[in-house]
Amino acid sequence: MADPGRPAGRHHGPGPAAVDGGTTCPRCGATSSGLLCMTCGFSLTPQARPAPPDEHPAEFPAAQPSSGPPEELFPPVSRPENLPSAWSWSRPGSSISTWNPPESPDTPQDRPEPAALAPESPWWARPARTEPPASPAAPPTAPRPTFTPATWTVVVACDRDYHDRMKATGRLPGQVISFPDHAVERRVPLVGSQMRIGRRSANGDFEPEIDLAEPPADRGVSRLHAVLIAEPDGTWSLRDSGSSNGTLLNGREVSAEDLIPLHEGDQIHLGAWTVITVQRD
Repeated sequence: MADPGRPAGRHHGPGPAAVDGGTTCPRCGATSSGLLCMTCGFSLTPQARPAPPDEHPAEFPAAQPSSGPPEELFPPVSRPENLPSAWSWSRPGSSISTWNPPESPDTPQDRPEPAALAPESPWWARPARTEPPASPAAPPTAPRPTFTPATWTVVVACDRDYHDRMKATGRLPGQVISFPDHAVERRVPLVGSQMRIGRRSANGDFEPEIDLAEPPADRGVSRLHAVLIAEPDGTWSLRDSGSSNGTLLNGREVSAEDLIPLHEGDQIHLGAWTVITVQRD
């Protein structure tokens, strides 16, 4: 039964009141016995508000688009503020220990910043290419001196003092050989691999390079008395050939087994008065 103190009318009615046989729809006025109006589909539940008469809502509400599952199934997880990144660097004074990636032993601690590249100018603004200056010519070098082997010469002469010593010791053969009245001097260059000292034979089958049979002939010299031998370095050496009266080099006797190097100024005495002086030109 309606409240007698409440005004009656369309907008002051008791709402969807129960009548015999069903519920009156506040929108279209039709009577329905369920929760929905069988004529317009309006909800007859007590929470529903009447819609304006001129509006016609859709029979089914539009679905809301969604790109994921409902948020009530997967609530958002908040990230702690103080959780550091695995690749972050530790700040001084911070109580949070972070892991720093190890540095390679070949990586320097202080890496210089790469220099900024200047923008390349266009080709028409570039300076013309110039050829590098020619290097100055090297000064002429002095010609290397050519190696000229030394020239050795012997001077053959007569030595009276040597003759007197040989006469006093009795080393002159047979009869006494007198000193020549006309002493001469001659020069003989040393060439080839050896120079033989002696006297040539009468029949000419032996001719030494230094022949002491020429006037004045020294009869105290053996047929092959001594030999001068050339050395690979250009010098010469002396060897006695087993002579009868022997050979002296600078006053000392040379044996047949010795090979003695010669120097400039050396004197070789042999025979009755012959002296051979070595010279280097």
